[in-house]
Amino acid sequence: MKKPVIVILLAAAIACNFSGQIEANSKPTEMPFAVPDLSSVTYKPTVTPLIVTPTPTSTPVIPYGVPRPDTLDKEIVVELSTQQVFVYENGELLNTFLVSTGTSEHPTVQGHFPIWIKLESDRMTGPGYDLKGVPWVMYFYQGYGLHGTYWHNNFGHPMSHGCVNLRTEDAKWLFDWAEVGTVVWVIP
Repeated sequence: MKKPVIVILLAAAIACNFSGQIEANSKPTEMPFAVPDLSSVTYKPTVTPLIVTPTPTSTPVIPYGVPRPDTLDKEIVVELSTQQVFVYENGELLNTFLVSTGTSEHPTVQGHFPIWIKLESDRMTGPGYDLKGVPWVMYFYQGYGLHGTYWHNNFGHPMSHGCVNLRTEDAKWLFDWAEVGTVVWVIP
């Protein structure tokens, strides 16, 4: 059996005499710490049982009821029941937008998430749609994002496959204001 990595690193340090140069058959004359006798140490691997958890088939709901940090300077709140986005900076309401979120067949994920990437334009595809040039995209959870919408003007009603659809000019404003890491709260 192999010895633990620490033994190998310790042996390498002794062989190098702590000088960075390998000298054959050299032994350190002074050690800055006590070297334990590891000749009787045996390595016994532990076996951790594999626990398989089934992957949920429905849209995940991540708790949004956790306490909000007081240090958030920018945050976006998506309120599904009113189909609105509220934009806060330093706790003050800065802007409000009418949006279209996911339908009952394709619900918008709920919870709080940081924006993980911003793209000026992206191609979005899925069952029954292929949209090129979707503007001002900010992904906050896997493929869920806030973005501009050119294919409908029915804001205020659920219309999407889970994303948060905004008017293109509203999406541009939000894109310019938000940063990667800005927290998005999606609440019922």
